[in-house]
Amino acid sequence: MNGVTKMARMRSPVSFRQNDPALNRLLQCTLINVVRTHKVHSQRDIRLIDLQIMFLEHQLRLKIQNPPYGSRHASFAEFLQSLSTSLSAEQRALILSLNRLTEAEYPRKSLPAEMIPVLSTYFHEDEIWQLQQQIYKAYQQSGSPCPHYEFCDYLQDRTLITGTLRGILGRVLHIAARQYYHHPDIPLSLQRCLHALNETKGADKLLVLPTDFPTGLRKEKTGKRALKQTISLATFKTLKASYASILPYLAAMDVIWCYRSLPSHPLPAWADPNVLPGREHRSCHSFMDTPDDVDIAARTVSYARWFREWGIRHGSHKTQNRVLDPATTPEIKTDCPEAVPITQIPHTKTERTPRPVSPTIPLPLLPLPDALVRALQSYQDPNSKKEKNKIDEG
Repeated sequence: MNGVTKMARMRSPVSFRQNDPALNRLLQCTLINVVRTHKVHSQRDIRLIDLQIMFLEHQLRLKIQNPPYGSRHASFAEFLQSLSTSLSAEQRALILSLNRLTEAEYPRKSLPAEMIPVLSTYFHEDEIWQLQQQIYKAYQQSGSPCPHYEFCDYLQDRTLITGTLRGILGRVLHIAARQYYHHPDIPLSLQRCLHALNETKGADKLLVLPTDFPTGLRKEKTGKRALKQTISLATFKTLKASYASILPYLAAMDVIWCYRSLPSHPLPAWADPNVLPGREHRSCHSFMDTPDDVDIAARTVSYARWFREWGIRHGSHKTQNRVLDPATTPEIKTDCPEAVPITQIPHTKTERTPRPVSPTIPLPLLPLPDALVRALQSYQDPNSKKEKNKIDEG
């Protein structure tokens, strides 16, 4: 795919279905392919099946590298021998009949304590076999015997998206939306919001809610290193032009990053086997942290659609100078619930937001911290400075 074709595809409408089981991975593909267009060695787009193969192979590596606790079998044959001699005929029949149960669902109370480690190994080996079968079928579907996307490349792309792009482009647009609702007297400008971001050193301590979980927040730098955190206007314009097509998604990700917006049901750990499930509500999280979670992906799509529609309608009267340029920001078509801005938290139980007729998702756009407001007010437009100098010289 040549550069012209890629740019045309990036500007065409993007469609997402709420009930699509692959919604999360499809959304990841959308962002990753935009990032890859700016890489020198990227020859082709990543397909959904490429991402699926990469995740399956990584899960298989984790399973192989992390055997069950207490497993002492030197070989699979030794394990089978141990399993065969330890189980009675009735227990073997029970395992065969309940073969598809997960380890958590297995009726442990009906088995002796010494059988628990053996069964843990059994389920571990069974999951490895299942992953191998899924990988085999995925490669058949892909039509290629080789992976087109490695996990190390995914980590680099994911770090760029959830770190630099979300933390700069996404947060600037996020701040602009909150400024629009709570400080309409301040002229709306992404450059003004960038200035506020620099003044507050990224605004992490001001916007990200505290959490008991490990977060991705960087340690605050001081001295000369602190100067490197400042984003120049030229760098910002370059980033904005390069990733204009995914700006709404980055802003949506930053909103979720700043709040505890995860669904309340437990999610399986995929990247680190030492992380236990049950990571309910926490900040510093995105849909790219849990690839099987469709709920947070649907929320991201709903938020992104709202940011896109809001951005192309506000800012300058000239279309190309609005917060988002409709020519470079593709339309988002989806049946995901509409996002409705919530500008304040109800103070009492009786004070509730009116419930709309159609299903909606609340989009938290709460008042900005005072330090950010002062930083926004301290911005001076370079164009106004030039006009003032001309008047003084005249």
